[in-house]
Amino acid sequence: MHASLASESRALAIDLHTLLSELDVARWRADLEQSCRTQAARIEARLVALRAREELGEARLSALRRSVEDLYGVLCSAMPRQALNTEQLALDWAELRARLQPAYEQMAAALQSLAIHVPTRRPTNYARNILHISGALAALVLVHTVLPPAWMLPVGLGLAAWAWSLELSRRLSPRVNALLMRILGSFAHPHESSRVNSSTWYCTALGVLALLGSPTLVLVAIAVLGFADPAAAIIGRRYGSVKLVNGRSLQGSGAFVGVGFLATLTVLLATRPDLSLPAVLAMSAGAALLGAVAELFSLRVDDNLSVPVAAAAGAGLVGMLLG
Repeated sequence: MHASLASESRALAIDLHTLLSELDVARWRADLEQSCRTQAARIEARLVALRAREELGEARLSALRRSVEDLYGVLCSAMPRQALNTEQLALDWAELRARLQPAYEQMAAALQSLAIHVPTRRPTNYARNILHISGALAALVLVHTVLPPAWMLPVGLGLAAWAWSLELSRRLSPRVNALLMRILGSFAHPHESSRVNSSTWYCTALGVLALLGSPTLVLVAIAVLGFADPAAAIIGRRYGSVKLVNGRSLQGSGAFVGVGFLATLTVLLATRPDLSLPAVLAMSAGAALLGAVAELFSLRVDDNLSVPVAAAAGAGLVGMLLG
């Protein structure tokens, strides 16, 4: 694929990701309309330029060509007109968002097949946030008070094996995939119907961490992912005005560090009374900071795998340095 075409295609996907972020239900306000129209005009101009590229006629780029045409059709047919009232305007933009989301997933998949990676689009999903937090609370209690240390490894590896068996079943049978997505419909992100589910990556992370034989590091990993990740998502989507990389924002990353630090601090104070307060503070900072870095730069690796592993590594490395 020509370098200029790859660059233009990725820039288009990033612009589309930005527009969908502005239109997210947690962020949308009427005063953002002009910004959204400006962004939509930029996307349309990129689409016009891409449609004129002769390279898109190549057979190996057929999926990308279809995604470009579909996206152009959505913008031409669903772009909101000037509305007489705010309520109608919000409905029109919501309709555009609903149609753009699958178009973005189609383009992201086409680019991924060409080894061009773009941020995964994760719309606000409060049911998923609640599941994250409640699941973390249950896992913390289970690991600390119920699960004997000797069982941690077989249970962790068993969870990973179970999750990947479901993934294999989904790939072999579209009916199984449809059934699982219907069951998890309230919690799943749109892209998870065709990619590895986030919970599979999370179970994989738990299996990897179980190999370390440290319940403390497993607890830290669960706490950071379970509380800091949803906090970053909620704050970032609502208030994320200062953009960093990969669709992340300064406000979201700040929320991740703050909540990750407090979550780790609480877990260590509750479960490791033998540690000194300076050690607990330093380990909490290490877990929160490395977890935030992993969340910020996770593009090719799902953050449900990278964040808990990085958080555990941060706490473990600081603990080793402190002796």
